[in-house]
Amino acid sequence: MDANTILTTENISRIKSEFDALMDATSAWPIVTSKGNVTVRKNKEGHWVGQGPIPLNVARTIQLLTDPSQRLLWDKVMDVYKYVENVERVDHSKVLGAAEADSGNVSAGITYTRLTPAVGGMISARDFLDASVVVRRPGSESKIHDLVWESLDPDVYGQYIASFNAPPGTKSTGAAVRGRNYLAGCRVTKMDTNEEECWMQYCIKSDIKGSVPVWLVDLGVGGSLESIFAELRKEAARIHGSTNLTDQ
Repeated sequence: MDANTILTTENISRIKSEFDALMDATSAWPIVTSKGNVTVRKNKEGHWVGQGPIPLNVARTIQLLTDPSQRLLWDKVMDVYKYVENVERVDHSKVLGAAEADSGNVSAGITYTRLTPAVGGMISARDFLDASVVVRRPGSESKIHDLVWESLDPDVYGQYIASFNAPPGTKSTGAAVRGRNYLAGCRVTKMDTNEEECWMQYCIKSDIKGSVPVWLVDLGVGGSLESIFAELRKEAARIHGSTNLTDQ
């Protein structure tokens, strides 16, 4: 199967609509922890969501999350991502429908992510092969951006997955265990308070495969969501030169 047939307009529309429904439901999920202005929730299907205000404007936050040139800054700031060894995005925007492609409001691609071993080597290297979509909502006063991803279904895209030439590991040798991300992503929305603040929801559900205890995965995910918000606030404070941002 040619890579250009994967991210069809129909596939992208499905991902967008399912993500909308998922995010609309998060406010009713049980609260796992609440620290300061950040709330972490989890539903019975195993999706986690961290949500709270971030004192960075929407454009800057999206750049941190999606621009490959920002990877160095992202990895430096986000301690939770210290195990990210490699991220590669392959642009497949030409598979979009003509109207979407002309609008410039949707971009899509295949994202390959490789993790180094974690927990002192107890968790071996993992990698993920995901379809990712970035959507900007034009004309919206709230300036909503969605970054959505999910792993390619091996039952549907097995031929492409088998032919994918994964980059070799540099920090870890040997083949990685192929994990899977279920529908996940983040939504960044402009807040009414000022131009330098936005509301962020970061939602994820992963199956990293292998013999890793569920409690350890849950502990890692919950802590990671808290860290994402804490470290973004620190970065905002550094950028804006305001120390009180980290105290809010």
